[in-house]
Amino acid sequence: IIVYVMLTMSTTLAGLDGMQVLLPVITHGWWFATPENRWDQMLSGAPPWLTVQSKEVLYGYYNGASNFYQPEILQAWLPPVVWWTAFLVVLFFAVVGPGAADLPHHPTAPRGDRSQDPPLAQLADVDRVCAGGQH
Repeated sequence: IIVYVMLTMSTTLAGLDGMQVLLPVITHGWWFATPENRWDQMLSGAPPWLTVQSKEVLYGYYNGASNFYQPEILQAWLPPVVWWTAFLVVLFFAVVGPGAADLPHHPTAPRGDRSQDPPLAQLADVDRVCAGGQH
């Protein structure tokens, strides 16, 4: 079950443009802001801890030839990375937590009709049967 949950969450976050677009979303609007598109005006209400807003810091991200371990770059990137990581961790536990909490606590405890159990609990039964254990 642990492997199933890990695979499910990793494909949810990494597959289908989950994590691939997160860094560009954090930076794109500020880097490509011009007087014509006025993205800087539109994004001015965004909290500074949610995005990287400094074009000097973003220069190294978009053009290379930069070292991530410079203090000004770390200061600019750390708050958005921490907040987005916290959001993804909360999202992970919101998705996995309710089903994982309903797993049977004792594998030999008698159970009645399992058709209404959450899918993770049903998978636990399938795993036990495949391993030769009792239902």
